[in-house]
Amino acid sequence: NPNGGTVSPTSKTVTNGEEFGTLPTPTRPGYTFDGWRAEWSWKIVTADTKVDMSEDGELIAQWTANSATKYVVNHYQMNVSGSGYTLKETENKTGTTASSVTIANLKKTYTGFTFEGGKGTTSATATKPSSFDTTTTVLADGTRVINLYYSRNKYTLSLSKGTGISAVTGAGTYYYGQSVTIDATVSNGYTWSKWSDNNTTKKATMTMPANSLTLTANATPNTYTIVFKGNGLRIAVSNLHTLCSEGSVHAVGSHA
Repeated sequence: NPNGGTVSPTSKTVTNGEEFGTLPTPTRPGYTFDGWRAEWSWKIVTADTKVDMSEDGELIAQWTANSATKYVVNHYQMNVSGSGYTLKETENKTGTTASSVTIANLKKTYTGFTFEGGKGTTSATATKPSSFDTTTTVLADGTRVINLYYSRNKYTLSLSKGTGISAVTGAGTYYYGQSVTIDATVSNGYTWSKWSDNNTTKKATMTMPANSLTLTANATPNTYTIVFKGNGLRIAVSNLHTLCSEGSVHAVGSHA
């Protein structure tokens, strides 16, 4: 009886009182053969063991599970579009044949991602299953594949109107790593300056980081020089800042 393995030949004729003689060696993937045990006495039988039988019987193969049986762990991350998954990395691991593996213990930490769950199978697949496993086992033939899945986090981008800005666009909730375009409308009498992260491009494309953030658009007031002439008197005013409030004009500068 190979007891889960295979053996050839499958039987042998022996004589009571004589030695068993040469016995076949069975094989079983993921296990090491520990010898034959007699079903009638449960004693280990070797080639020089004397036969002590009163009728036909069985020798039952004894096995020890291998402690270095291979299995594979694949880590899949959600695509930046929020649809589908792409393989991030593969780990080759070993464990004891038929032993239980807790899937959550295999998860890794990735910036901007959250572990969803995993599935024990025999093939790699980027398609997320409809349900996850809590545990799985190490297959004796080394074909166990455990696929883990990670969702991509979403973060909020807030945009504020600073000095001289009448409108901003591009605020919203985005996936980590997603490309985002932001823009600002500058009020009359002002010149674009920069965003609060020191980006001087008004219509800018940014990559969403692994955190929510607020950006403020800023502009600087324009400066002008005007000259007043009348009755032979010339008055020059420099660094004029025109404020469009109730039609008033305020001049700050020098008089000549």
